[in-house]
Amino acid sequence: CTLFAEVQASFQREYQNKSETIWATAFEINPIPFAVKTIPSGRNSWHCGADLVLTVYDTVRLEGSADFTWNSLFFNAFFYFGVGSEF
Repeated sequence: CTLFAEVQASFQREYQNKSETIWATAFEINPIPFAVKTIPSGRNSWHCGADLVLTVYDTVRLEGSADFTWNSLFFNAFFYFGVGSEF
C-alpha cells in the first residue's frame, strides 16, 4: 500500500474589481444588441485544498479531494472521491 498526500494553498489579488457592462448581439435570432451587467469578482480570494491517494497492490487507487475558495462575496467548496483500477 502507498499513501500520497498533497496540500495546496494560494492567494489571488483581483485588480479589476468593478462592475462591467458587456454588449452582445445574437446573429441568428435577434439583431438588436443587448447588455449584461456583471458584478465585481471580489478583491482577494483564498484557495486551499487537500488530496489523498491510496494505492493498493499497484492496481487499485482510492482518491479523496477537497478544494475551497473564498473571498468577501462568495464561498465555494468542491469534494471528490474516486476509485480506479489498472489492468
